[in-house]
Amino acid sequence: MTLTLSDGPLTEPQIDQVHAIVSDWDVVRMLGTWPWPADPAFTRKRMTETLPDGALTCAAFEGDILCGTGGLMPKGFKSQDEDRAFWGLMISRDYRRRGVATAIAGNLFDRFFATSDAPVFAQVWGDNPASHALHRKLSFVEIQRKSAYHPARKEDVEDVTYLLTRDAWEART
Repeated sequence: MTLTLSDGPLTEPQIDQVHAIVSDWDVVRMLGTWPWPADPAFTRKRMTETLPDGALTCAAFEGDILCGTGGLMPKGFKSQDEDRAFWGLMISRDYRRRGVATAIAGNLFDRFFATSDAPVFAQVWGDNPASHALHRKLSFVEIQRKSAYHPARKEDVEDVTYLLTRDAWEART
């Protein structure tokens, strides 16, 4: 598989592909803030909103097919902690375990840590073993476990917070 990574804005047909990805319950149940059932208006708004200075995005394509997207928001974005950035991603079911998440992460973290020393954190639902394995592979360390409400599932779920430092990213093997 040959992936093409893009850090530019998505086109309308690509946004439709994002919506197809988030129309899969197995994807949405692992995302923190996406509604269920999937709402095209929410997808369009989320994918076209103006991002704050310092935000980074990356989309992975195989040909014209969107395999997944990721984003890294700068420290202090919205109500997040002031001293660290946060990131997230979504991968199409058809492209899991094929290196897409690792490629997106590499693009985002290489760009981010080229200009920032701020740590990056991630929140992963406790029942997402693939995401836990990815974060460990990327040199994140677990820093907290708690129960949190999941809007799409409409229930409390174990929420695991991971942290990645610039030193850990640069020292990974």
